[in-house]
Amino acid sequence: MHEFFSQSKDFLKNYGPLLLSHHPSCSRYKNHTLNISKIRLCIGCFVGYPSALFSIILGNFLIYPAVSQKIWLLLIGIFLFLFQFLSLTKLTEIKSIKIIQKFLIGWGAGQVLIVSYHWFSGTVLMKLIGVWGVMLIFMVPINFLHYRGLRDTCENCSERGNSLDCIYFHSEKSKGQGDKIE
Repeated sequence: MHEFFSQSKDFLKNYGPLLLSHHPSCSRYKNHTLNISKIRLCIGCFVGYPSALFSIILGNFLIYPAVSQKIWLLLIGIFLFLFQFLSLTKLTEIKSIKIIQKFLIGWGAGQVLIVSYHWFSGTVLMKLIGVWGVMLIFMVPINFLHYRGLRDTCENCSERGNSLDCIYFHSEKSKGQGDKIE
């Protein structure tokens, strides 16, 4: 049992900062996080998810009931969500643009989810299952883009494994594998 806690403590020491930011703390990812004192937060998560939640709450009680043509809410939501593809450009390396982008994505996704919930028929459970499916449609491309970006950035980094800030530093040094993780 002591070994389990010891390993857990080592894991949290080495990888704990990734739990709130899930981006390495190296210089290549400085525009992906907000720093509040010593705490690093992912911009996408800590801007995008709250804006989606705010969009859902505000949209459900004020916007959705006030708009007669619900298709416009859906189209605007999809349009705002498409700001995700700005991540394929260099524009989102500017932190302020990235923050605005994540807010717009969250707001758009929230509106799409509100319209989806009201358009699905059936019980509340069936509507929630439908909304979950819509969320997956939106989240799979985002997660694929994030995975690909992280993989490409880290695999092509000349500093990989050489800095305490690198997520590969501890695993490569402990395994003695040099520059390759398998």
